[in-house]
Amino acid sequence: MTAGKLGILAQLRGDYDTAEPLYHRALDISERIGDQGGTAASYHQLGMLVQDWGTTTPPSPCTATLWTSSSGSATRPAWPPAMPAWTA
Repeated sequence: MTAGKLGILAQLRGDYDTAEPLYHRALDISERIGDQGGTAASYHQLGMLVQDWGTTTPPSPCTATLWTSSSGSATRPAWPPAMPAWTA
């Protein structure tokens, strides 16, 4: 996935506004060709982008689609997600 690799390079440079559409392009391509591994990798990179962005909400309306359910409802889980309770 060239678009995904270019997104990683942009993200490493701190150019998040360039990285995001590249990740979405990689996601779109992966979904169209049925590449489940590529789809998972694209969602992972979008999640890492949100983490690097340093915000507690998705960085753009485009990334907010990550939380749209398969039924099309716009509800999404709490952000950031709750961390599991670890027992000692």
